[in-house]
Order: sequence, then structure tokens, then C-alpha cells
Amino acid sequence: MSVLLPSTFLFVLPFIQLGYSYYASVSTAGAALILFIAGASNFRTLWQQNLVFRSIACLLMILATASYGGASGQDVLRTVREAVAFFLVTGSAPWSLPIFNSRILSRVLFAIWLFGLGTLLMVIVQTVYLRSHAYFGIPMELFSQNTNTLPGELALLYSNLRPSGTFAEPSYLGGICLSLIFAISPLLKKRRSVQLLAALLVVIVGISRSLSGILFIFLYLSICMRGALRSPAIFYGCVVSLFGILLAVTLTDNPISDRLLTGGDYDASIMGRIFGPLEAIPKILPQYPLGIPLAPFQDMGYSFSGDLAAAEMTHNGLFNLIINYGFVGFLLVGVVLFSFRNTEVLVYVLALSIQNGGFLTVDKFVIIALSIMLHNSLRASTPQRKRVDVLREFQSYSLGRSTGPVSSSLR
Repeated sequence: MSVLLPSTFLFVLPFIQLGYSYYASVSTAGAALILFIAGASNFRTLWQQNLVFRSIACLLMILATASYGGASGQDVLRTVREAVAFFLVTGSAPWSLPIFNSRILSRVLFAIWLFGLGTLLMVIVQTVYLRSHAYFGIPMELFSQNTNTLPGELALLYSNLRPSGTFAEPSYLGGICLSLIFAISPLLKKRRSVQLLAALLVVIVGISRSLSGILFIFLYLSICMRGALRSPAIFYGCVVSLFGILLAVTLTDNPISDRLLTGGDYDASIMGRIFGPLEAIPKILPQYPLGIPLAPFQDMGYSFSGDLAAAEMTHNGLFNLIINYGFVGFLLVGVVLFSFRNTEVLVYVLALSIQNGGFLTVDKFVIIALSIMLHNSLRASTPQRKRVDVLREFQSYSLGRSTGPVSSSLR
């Protein structure tokens, strides 16, 4: 089953937003493929991993939406869909590949290299076309998700558009690159080719000028490299260098600095993800303790903010849990924190949830589960072997069978 993993990276991830409809889509087919790849052992964890809390949380999601006075059948159906996605995403935390070896790893890395090189070429060509006010990419009618972020004729003429590869928006491309870096991060210290691959993905995000992608990738790499570098001096040197680069970018005239310098008050993406929801949530909870379903909330206009319409405040999936489900949302966030207890995995999942408003969706389950399976498999492959070697050395030494000095692995 794991031999299907390389083709999943190549044929599902780049086209995951395409389809005839939400259900007849690449993401739905990808979810079925992920469950098949995961195998019976991983599938059983869906019914073992914090089952009681996850089940109660899903039930409360549905009850919260059903209790809203203006909720329609479509609102309840959407919540049921999100509850299923929540159950799957939180249950995939311990997943790893049932069959994993060097041959599969080589194929996976080759597939990611092909994705990276192809995407790099595409974003470069898109940048050239966008400067000429022309669209280059997958035909817009083939997208089944995030169609509202695709550029129209007026946007092409008058907006400073950014390349997004095969996806509907640059932030989604940033989320995909973040996911791939997370997936291969256990090998960052061990393979120069993996370091170059991560650098390629960072370059792609830099060309796309996805501010959230840049910030979250740097945040994740900082946390990841802290464990990978043995010398604290090297780690803090990397952190200082990173902030030095960010400072240099900020103080020079370039498209990224334009977004950073105007992000506090004027950048719509930062306002919509952070400041807008933080302003709205304290006003929502006293009036709607069980939240407001997404569609009715988007129709409320400027009810909770004088600067942003409600529809502009739905780009943060973590805040959406509280906006759409009220105090139940805090329980949902708690279940997420409890399910993903590994620091690197938790940072990745939280970053991906903030990066794009559609957190509890089929496509996000595919992306998260696929990345977690590869990450956990890579992380478990070598450390386990080292622990066994250390245990055998200790047993041999304690029983008096050691004939020489202690192995270097124990020094």
C-alpha cells in the first residue's frame, strides 16, 4: 500500500483543489486513497485516539449549529462534514506508514523534487504573466474550492497579484510547502539533498510572497532546528541570522517588505486572520454562546467590526472554531492540543489551521494525514535503532561481557 505514496504526492497534492464539485473532487478521491494507504493498523487508531473526547466534540459541533435559530439544512450538513473532518484529522496524529523502507523514501523524495521543480517553474512563469496583467495556470472552471480567491479581469488589471502555482491562492501554496517541509524535516540534519529540497520550497514561497507561508515556515524551521543542532551556539546563531535576514528584507524596498510594513493596520490578510477575529469574538460570545454558522456569519456584514466585513474575518481556521461554534470551539481547540502532543506536529497543525480558513475540510485532512504519516515514519526509523543499540551496549556492559571501552554511541 505504501508504494502508492509517491504517486499521491505527485497526482493528488498539486491538484487537490480541483474537481466538478466539493464531493466529486480530487480531495475526496485523495481522502479515500489516504485511508487505503494508512492501512488497518492506522485506521484502528481513529477509534482509540481520545475517542470519547473527539466523539463528544463532534456531537457538540452539530448541536451548536442546530441550535442556531437561522440555521438551514445546508448549515447543518456543512457542520456534519466538518465534524467528520475533525474526527479524521485529530485521529491521524499517531499515524505512520505500515510499510516503509529506503526504496519508498527515495521515491517519495523524488516525487517531492518533481513537485518542487515544477512549481518553481510555474510560479516564475506566472510572475511574468501577471506583470503583463494576464492569467497563466489551471483553467479557473476546474477549481471546486476557493474559487472566490481566483483573479477576475479587474483584479488582473488593477491588483498586485501574486503567483500561486496550481492552487487558487498564494497562502494555500505556502501551506503546501510548509506541509512538505514538515514531512521531510526528520531528515534535515542527515541529508544534504533534503536540505536543498527544503531550500527549494522556501524559495517557492518567497516568490509567491505569501507572508503567512514565510513566517510559519521560518517559525517551524526554528523549532525543528533547535532539536536537530547539537550545539546551542549554532542554533541561536541560526535564529539571529534568520531575524537578520527578516530585518534586511524589512528595511529594503521589495514586495515582501511592502506587506510587512503595512501589515499592522492595512494588510487585509493580517487584519482578516488576526485582528478582525480578535475584535469580533468578544462581541459574538455574549450574544451567541454556541456561535454562528459560517454562512449566516458571512451575511452579517459589519455587525462586529467597523473596518472588516464578517466574510473577511473567516481566514483563520482556529478562530473560526470559536466564531462558528462559540464556547464549544474552546473544547475543539483543547482536543486538537491534546491530540497533537508532539511539539513539532502541533506547531505544524496550528500553523496550517491559521494559514487558511478552511481547516476542517477534506483537502486539509489529506494534506495533514499525508504529511504526518511521512513525518512520523521518518522520525521513528532511525531513533528507534539508536535506542536499541544503546540498550544492547548497556546490557552487555552491565553483565560483564564488554571486552573493551564503552562504545562511542554512549559517550
